[in-house]
Amino acid sequence: VATQIYSRGQAKKLGLDDLVASEEYLAPFRGVVRHTAAGDVAVLQEIIRHELDELLDDSAVNIIFDCETEGFNKFTDKIYDLSYALGKGEAPTSLLAKTDRTPSAEFLRKAGHTPESFRAQIARDHHLTEVEAVTVFLRMLQEQLDTGRRVRLVGHNTRDFDLPFLKERVRFLASETGNKELRELAFPEDGVALLDR
Repeated sequence: VATQIYSRGQAKKLGLDDLVASEEYLAPFRGVVRHTAAGDVAVLQEIIRHELDELLDDSAVNIIFDCETEGFNKFTDKIYDLSYALGKGEAPTSLLAKTDRTPSAEFLRKAGHTPESFRAQIARDHHLTEVEAVTVFLRMLQEQLDTGRRVRLVGHNTRDFDLPFLKERVRFLASETGNKELRELAFPEDGVALLDR
């Protein structure tokens, strides 16, 4: 199950009335989160804790997640920052993958980076390959599904971007890299893709 949290402005435009966080609550976080997946997960945890707690009940495992990508092309643009937290109380886990690309000037400006500071952060903090990062995330997801509880993926752009991009990127990586664990996690023998459960 994928759940996307919208601001009131987005919700009004789209005609939605569920899982909406107020603009007033989101405002203090603007400009503070440095466009990292872990920062977005932390903001989502705060929003859930203060405004949406009753809507995300404990009958499901709520995995709050976000990913940052090099762009929008699932074949050429890598996921370089994939972070998640199990519920509103756990500290985010960041799976940071190497990237050779520098984001757009607009992204860097919003994130408070120069091209040089972004490259330095990648060199300092990002040590996994993309396949390793995605595999760790899928392994965690499979472990949660194995408990028998319903799993809900929660995020800012879960339905519109993160989950569809992740699904297609996993499909591409599984076929292109030949990584056996990734392929088995993503496409188990029962025929139901892990990210479609």
